[in-house]
Amino acid sequence: MAIKVYVVDDSAVVRQTLMHLLQGDPEIELMGSAPNPLIAGPVIRKARPDVLLLDIEMPGMDGLTFLRQIMAEAPIPTVICSTLTEKGSTMALDALAAGAVAVVAKPRLGLKQFLEDSRRELLQTLKTAARSRPRAASAAAAGAGGLAAGARGGGPPPPGSLRRWERGGGGGWPVGPPLAPPRTVPPPHPQPPTQPAAATVPRSSASAAVRAA
Repeated sequence: MAIKVYVVDDSAVVRQTLMHLLQGDPEIELMGSAPNPLIAGPVIRKARPDVLLLDIEMPGMDGLTFLRQIMAEAPIPTVICSTLTEKGSTMALDALAAGAVAVVAKPRLGLKQFLEDSRRELLQTLKTAARSRPRAASAAAAGAGGLAAGARGGGPPPPGSLRRWERGGGGGWPVGPPLAPPRTVPPPHPQPPTQPAAATVPRSSASAAVRAA
């Protein structure tokens, strides 16, 4: 049975390019496409695709918000295809934390060899995604997404919520307990300046000075 794929991207040129790259493979069936999540939402709720190919930046609703809604309602294997999700980027980590099964680079138009390479990668990714079991974002992942949102201007994270990040085999998940906020040590109170002791003259010396005068 062919894998049903639905494309969501605000660029008509990109939608046509992606659908062109997917044509001709007997294992892929193109269900259709939409320019934004507001149009795609009702469609995929009525006719559920096997894999969703989703952009990030779109009018009306961004791809990450749409992805979180999908994973909360009825998870669909989702592959993020965007220029913002380079390997190791914060946006790519956010997408994986939100429930995406894979992140691929958007094809560069006009470069034939790149398009051919993109086609092979895209087809393989979609076929692998169709066999996956998507999950809703976990509590740790949701916390990571909130931290990244705060870094982009959504407000600072709450005190004590900062976590260490690693880019090892875990793919950038937060590890270890939250770091405690730094301690502040109050400055010492200034001490009043000390007055120099008054010079004292021995009594015998003073008497001798008077007699000499």
